[in-house]
Parts: sequence; structure tokens; C-alpha cells
Amino acid sequence: MMRVIALLVAAILVVSGCGDSSSDSSSPSPTSTTVATTTTEAATTTTTEAGTIPAKEWANGFCSAFDSWLSAINTSTDQLSTELRAGPLAGKRSIAKLFNDAKSQTAMLIASIDDLGKPQVEGGSDLVQALRDEFSKFEEASSSAAADLEKLDPTSRTFVQDARDLISDFREKFSAVGESFDQIDKEHRSDELQAAITSACFSD
Repeated sequence: MMRVIALLVAAILVVSGCGDSSSDSSSPSPTSTTVATTTTEAATTTTTEAGTIPAKEWANGFCSAFDSWLSAINTSTDQLSTELRAGPLAGKRSIAKLFNDAKSQTAMLIASIDDLGKPQVEGGSDLVQALRDEFSKFEEASSSAAADLEKLDPTSRTFVQDARDLISDFREKFSAVGESFDQIDKEHRSDELQAAITSACFSD
């Protein structure tokens, strides 16, 4: 169900320069038959669960929050590419902004996921927890990267390489967010939610 979100992460990795390889940016197309079949199942098995909302409503809220998260990180990476050319001091400030923005924006995304509740699909609660766990890992990684960067001396001969190492690790952690969705998709698959997310995230 989260495969389309993994594609969004992969796309921003390429566009922002955070990734080294391209990926297929095409999205799966939901079918009306699938939606009709799974909607009936969800209505009979999960609508009585406390704190749940319809899959379509959840998907709209999640995709909106997720898009804001991606856009904010994309903006920071764009600025990073420009300011790194201005020298070590400007570069350190720009890298720090990227790490700190990633931390704060991820915290906001997690809060949005919490506020949304759970989608009315089988395993919706487990899905939300799995998402929350993955984003929490990235938030912690961003915070750790910011702390490690703060220790670096921009006048040191090793600063450039040390900074590159931190950025490389950050890229890996960011990429891992996208990769984790494939596993979440396998463990918490819902055709109804897949269709809802595809529609909400690719409505334009």
C-alpha cells in the first residue's frame, strides 16, 4: 500500500541530488474493481475500531502531510547545493539547516500521522505504528547528524571530507525511509488503501 510513497521518496532523491541512481517514477493505477471489492470488506471488519477514519480521508491527510515533508527537505537540499560553493563556513550553516529542518519537519509529520488516527482497513493500526517507527528513526538520525556536525571545525583540513561523510550517511538514512515502505507494503497490504493513496498523492 505504500509503494507509491516509496516512489515519491525515490523521485526526490534524484531531483534533489540526494541519490546516485534513478528510479521508476511511474505509479500503479488503481482499478475500480479493486476499490469496490475492498471497500465492502473494510466496512464489515474495521469500521468499529476506535479512532479510525475512512481510508480515503486518511490517505488525503497523510499525502498532504507527506508532501509538505518532502517539499521542505527538497528546499533545504537545493539550498545546500548552492551554499556549499560559498566556502566551509557557509557550507556548515547550510548542512546544519538541512539536518535541523529534516528533524523538525519529521517531528511535524509524525505529529500529523498521530492526529490523523488510523485508516479503516484491516491492520490499519499496525500500519500507522510501522510508519511512525520508520519516521522516528529518521528523526533520530537527523538529530544525531546535526549534533555530529556541530562538533566539526570548518577551518580544519579534514572538514570537507568529514562533512561529506555526514551528508552521505544522511542520504542513506533518507533513502532507507523510502525502502522501508516496500516492507510495510508486504506486511500490511490493503488494496483499498493502496488505491486511496495513489489517488490522493497523484491527484494532479
